[in-house]
Amino acid sequence: MTPRPISTAPTPKWVEHGADRSVLRIRHCAIWDYREIARGRGVAITLRSPCEYCVPATTGMITNKGLSATHELTTDQDGNGCVWTTSRNPARPAEGHRAASEG
Repeated sequence: MTPRPISTAPTPKWVEHGADRSVLRIRHCAIWDYREIARGRGVAITLRSPCEYCVPATTGMITNKGLSATHELTTDQDGNGCVWTTSRNPARPAEGHRAASEG
């Protein structure tokens, strides 16, 4: 697999943004690209995916502020990405988005 070039264009998009609930969609994960480029250069990759680092770190930052956090992994024509939902109440998944594992 040839890695896609790292895009410098901003890819996050607010799907919903409010005082009690926000949903952010990252259409293309540049960290995933960077890691595949490194793999192509012979760097040993120890994590199965960048998500193994990113999800706990991002969740920790969000919950440290007293908010709840959920995420969904996505894969589409833009590549690998995710949808993050934060709220003051237990989070519900963003409408219209499916996790990559749901096909």
